[in-house]
Amino acid sequence: MGGTSGDDNLTDGLDKDQAVFFSSAGGENCASKSVWGALVGGIAGAVIGSSQDSKGALVGALVGAGVGAAGACVYGLVENYQYDKDRANASNHEAHLKAEIAQVDAENQALANMTSKLKTELAANRAEIKRLKNDLKKGSVSRDAAKTKLAAMKKETDGYRKTLAEAKKHQEIYIRDSANARNNGFTTQADELDAKVALSQKKVKSLENQIRIMEEEQEALKV
Repeated sequence: MGGTSGDDNLTDGLDKDQAVFFSSAGGENCASKSVWGALVGGIAGAVIGSSQDSKGALVGALVGAGVGAAGACVYGLVENYQYDKDRANASNHEAHLKAEIAQVDAENQALANMTSKLKTELAANRAEIKRLKNDLKKGSVSRDAAKTKLAAMKKETDGYRKTLAEAKKHQEIYIRDSANARNNGFTTQADELDAKVALSQKKVKSLENQIRIMEEEQEALKV
């Protein structure tokens, strides 16, 4: 995993652990989902338009295709890890479950790495903030310089916040997919996915606590 998602460059400035939560093929996924959405939307539009006349069917198809493509692109970017729509196919369903279980494993490792890294960064930030406070009192550093350093700290913390939000989105997807899998008879795989998601939720909470402490430390520096 890694890279950027479309033109938004979602992983700019993020490390390899943070990048795990962003699709390396977000742009490609957007394109593929757009084609699928355009097809479905076009068919729906044509059916609705045909109730009027043949011209209405054509217009309906074009409008439906545009709406479907836009909506499916958003779906593709936000829910890169959700199952394909062919859940009725047992072999595909099981393959998706295995892929998601492996993905949660990778995300849990990334969350653990980030939490460990953030603890180290928190200690470094505290020392830097303390030094900046003293330097500001002594007048050995300008307020603008202190603001610049604080902004750099906050930018890094914002990256963690962005990753945390993405991790929570993924958890919602996995929970829905697990329930769907259970309804389709894949109890063993659903149980395994549930257990890994529960671990992920604990790791997210731990990381969130570290981020909150980091933000409180940064807010303590009044510049």
